[in-house]
Amino acid sequence: MTEQKIAAGRRTRRDIQGLRTIAVLGVVINHADRSWLPGGYVGVDVFFVISGFLITGQLLRRIDRTTHGPGLMTFYAARIRRLLPMSFLVLVVTLVVSKILLPPLTMLTVAKDGAATALYGSNMWFAHNKTDYLANQSPSVFQHYWSLALEEQFYLFWPLILLAVTWAFRGRRLLVVALLASASFVLCVMLTDFRQPWAFFTLPARAWELAVGALLALVAARVARLGGSAGAALGWAGLIGIIASFAVFGDDTAFPGVAVSLPVLSTAAVIAAGMTDTSRGPELMLRNRPFQWIGDRSYSLYLWHWPILLIPAIRWDLNNVERIVLVALAIGLSTLSYSLVEQPIRSARLLVKPQWRSYALGVGMTGIALGAAAIVFASVGPLNAGRPAPALTAAALRAGVPSPSYVPSNLTPTLRGATNDNPVVYADGCHLDFTATAPKRCIFGDETGVKVALIGDSHATQWFPGLRAAVQDAGGSLMPLTKSACPSFDVTVNNDSLGREYRECDRWRQAALAMVNEYAPDVVILTNFGSHYRDIAADDPAHFDDKWVAGLATTVEELASPGRRVVILGDSPDWEESVNLCLSGHLNDPASCAKNPTELTAPDLIEAERTAATNAGATFINTTPWLCADKCEAIAEDVLIYRDESHITARYSAMLAPRFAQIVNLS
Repeated sequence: MTEQKIAAGRRTRRDIQGLRTIAVLGVVINHADRSWLPGGYVGVDVFFVISGFLITGQLLRRIDRTTHGPGLMTFYAARIRRLLPMSFLVLVVTLVVSKILLPPLTMLTVAKDGAATALYGSNMWFAHNKTDYLANQSPSVFQHYWSLALEEQFYLFWPLILLAVTWAFRGRRLLVVALLASASFVLCVMLTDFRQPWAFFTLPARAWELAVGALLALVAARVARLGGSAGAALGWAGLIGIIASFAVFGDDTAFPGVAVSLPVLSTAAVIAAGMTDTSRGPELMLRNRPFQWIGDRSYSLYLWHWPILLIPAIRWDLNNVERIVLVALAIGLSTLSYSLVEQPIRSARLLVKPQWRSYALGVGMTGIALGAAAIVFASVGPLNAGRPAPALTAAALRAGVPSPSYVPSNLTPTLRGATNDNPVVYADGCHLDFTATAPKRCIFGDETGVKVALIGDSHATQWFPGLRAAVQDAGGSLMPLTKSACPSFDVTVNNDSLGREYRECDRWRQAALAMVNEYAPDVVILTNFGSHYRDIAADDPAHFDDKWVAGLATTVEELASPGRRVVILGDSPDWEESVNLCLSGHLNDPASCAKNPTELTAPDLIEAERTAATNAGATFINTTPWLCADKCEAIAEDVLIYRDESHITARYSAMLAPRFAQIVNLS
């Protein structure tokens, strides 16, 4: 076994280049159509292990084989030349193409995401925004940059950590790195259950994956002493593990969590096999020319494929042939940019010495990217037609949903501010998040008057402003008991953000119903985002509907009390994406954004709830007429109806106070 064979960072590791091909193709195929390869997103985890292995090997040679220090400035300069030119090119092109093709309102988010990406903090930005990578209906055009940001953060801190560990614990360096990896793994598992976006996107929770590669680099000489047969078996087992992850994992996998250990350890096994003296391992396949060719271009392909697939998908409905063509376009662009940008700049002598030129290149590209994002943000206009509309009145709303023929200048909230027009219960902490199980006792109004309780998920919370206004105007009180993605009906559901059965919901519901009975309301209102739970149900829709209406009856029975009325509100329309995006591109023709009610609601589920409510002795109210006439519009005179794809604005909800006054017999 030669030193060249076992060296962690040598370019002769053609098996690793081939492994990059498997990783990038997994990601690209998954993003083209998740049904083709549901777990292909773990290709990113394969990249993490490879990076940890190669970078650590490179650093170990600098640290252990030189007497003048590890040359960190040279290391960082090389990273700048390797990563930033392609990252910068794709970022700027994505901004420009998005500006041309996407709705104006979208560009506000695109610009913010682009700025975070330019600052190499997109992973932290997405975690802060509670982005669900596996279940995001409106992903960012820069969402794929999260892994690049995480690796760049690793490259920044890991050389310093490894150097400090070497100086302080040279004889126990392996043990210290193993302890760091273990701590990161424990954090990853814990956060997956409680703060999944932080587990998915952030370096502390993902560092162990890179550290597995680092550990492999630290024990490279020992691994090289394994027999050829053992190495071959290890390598093929690892390759099977990676492919199995691609096929078995999916959007409902609790990820990263414990699950990510399969692709991570499998990748480590393939890399380890390549260090042994075997000629029968995966290298037989991975070193072939097609694997090498794609592996060489894997970085460029990873950067290009996402915006090329996503931007057209936002604008148009794509079929399979069109997605395949877009993948081919991504491969073509990656080939051109690899030859014209990535490789020439990486090895440009003009940038290698003096090193300050590499740093100047990095600063210049970052500044230009930030400037481009700022220009895009500033270029978004006022997003209205420049004319006011009549003020929406209760009388006008009772007659229907009056919609102007333009987006008015006095629209409330504005298209820009719609997402922040939330009920006060969010700021007050009365609406609970995924992991909370103990309901918070929040009372609004005077408990000596009529008492009303509102129970459900965020689709119950959206009615809070109108219900509160009606109850408090009558001198009564309102207790909201709401929790994200948790229905008030006695049904165990899955949580797509947690990637598992929503146990916290069942515990919260039991405690919430007990709190309601203690509060002793005169009226209890139940409402939920029923079609969502049907979509993510593990069983088929027909089976789900049976459990859903049975859960409705059970909950009504638990709340039954002499003199108490239980009211079930039918769900509100659910748009495929926020209708406000459409409005921003049709300021003088909002009617073109309207939809038929049957396209946005689940009439069969509404009728099933109506029947079950009647049989259980509850009152059922269909809310569709509150929001739709012949069509479901997005604007009622000067009021914006929706704040996102499925929740109404607090302003519009408040206008429905007369409706709620009738429901609870206050008028």
